[in-house]
Amino acid sequence: EIDMAGGSCISLGYRSFVKVVRRCQEDLQGRAKEVFAQFSDDTTYCLSEEEQALAVSAIGLLDRDGVGPDCAHEEVASMDQVTFVLVVQRHHTDSLERGRECAGFTEAEVVEFERIFQKFDIDGSGDVSAKELARLIEHFCPQYAHSLAW
Repeated sequence: EIDMAGGSCISLGYRSFVKVVRRCQEDLQGRAKEVFAQFSDDTTYCLSEEEQALAVSAIGLLDRDGVGPDCAHEEVASMDQVTFVLVVQRHHTDSLERGRECAGFTEAEVVEFERIFQKFDIDGSGDVSAKELARLIEHFCPQYAHSLAW
């Protein structure tokens, strides 16, 4: 156990880091197995497409648009526990990468931000001047547009 909140841990060595990563992965795998057991048919030990949809929703794999993870046809056709856990892990990894790329916004939101940014980038340089920046901030955060508070 690592006590990061208690103030006793001032640094994190490599071995402790590996333990934390392993613990996170084990927690994710355990949760995926619990959800699989909740929705699986006890006779086939596979999830039907309807059960897959329920399990994916229950474990929180739907994005903001209500879309679940991409799965290969073979995965959907015979979603056993091992396959479900792999799909959950893959989706988790993909979500982390997308979150880093898009600063936590959905891809649709990023596209909209780019459209708005281009509207304020009058000269098309890819940068906004001080005047353009004030207008851009005014659009997103009017309370900060003319303030030095941040």
